[in-house]
Amino acid sequence: MALLHPGAGEIIEKEVLAACRLYKVEPQTARKIFTELWAAFPDLDDALNAGKDPCRLAAYKQFVKKARKGIYYQLRRYKGDSADIAQLCELLRQNAGKSPDSGPVAQIVSELLAAHVSTVERTPYYKDFYSNLFAAISPPKSILDIGCGLHPLSYPFFAEQGKKLSLYIAVDKDPEVIRVLKAFSGFVQPAALVPICADLEKGAWEEILPENLPRFELALALKLVPVLKRRQPSALASLAKAPADKMLVTASRQSMTKKREIARREKKALLDFATLACRTSQADFEIENEFGFFL
Repeated sequence: MALLHPGAGEIIEKEVLAACRLYKVEPQTARKIFTELWAAFPDLDDALNAGKDPCRLAAYKQFVKKARKGIYYQLRRYKGDSADIAQLCELLRQNAGKSPDSGPVAQIVSELLAAHVSTVERTPYYKDFYSNLFAAISPPKSILDIGCGLHPLSYPFFAEQGKKLSLYIAVDKDPEVIRVLKAFSGFVQPAALVPICADLEKGAWEEILPENLPRFELALALKLVPVLKRRQPSALASLAKAPADKMLVTASRQSMTKKREIARREKKALLDFATLACRTSQADFEIENEFGFFL
């Protein structure tokens, strides 16, 4: 990387601070994006060399706009680098037979959870997540996790409450997610973790699930309803028919990329879904960055 003009560092740092106020981005990540992009705008260095303020140039506005766009799209990435996830998945296979609570396996699981936007946001709050879950309902014997992502990796299979679980079916349309969960499934025995690759928009539950399954005690739709409402609204009807006695639906308090409160909008999406599913709220669910209802 080319050396920055001596006057560029202070300007970039100002934009880094502004970006961190606006986006859910780490300063080092924002700084890297701004710094690497600076070289693509030589007019800015020319202005500094001439003793002028580059911030007054049209090129500067383009520089800031492009850098922020880069930050936005990096944060929008649903999961981390596929090569890294594949490598972690292979490490899981190499550690087969070890306890999931052992150092190596626990570290691999932690890194995998950090690879998904939906799970990395919840990582600091998993203790609260499961405390609130089991305070509201009895520990279930069967779970249907819909649009699961990598969330099943976090389930406390060997904690006292988790030991009651016998069947955890995890449904997601992303084949990479399913590969990871299959690699992890052997660690949770005697419970059965069954990953299924399926798109709610393209099949009925009778086609998605194995035959002759009893009704599930709990369905999880974590941060899923608002996403489907925006991207796959026709899938909501299928989600509403999930074969479970209880359903936990949740949403985020803040947008995935920006530090913008969206709880009011997301709550409406959850309540509209409850009406569609002909279910009523039986209890609230709430952690630091996520809220929802038991239906």
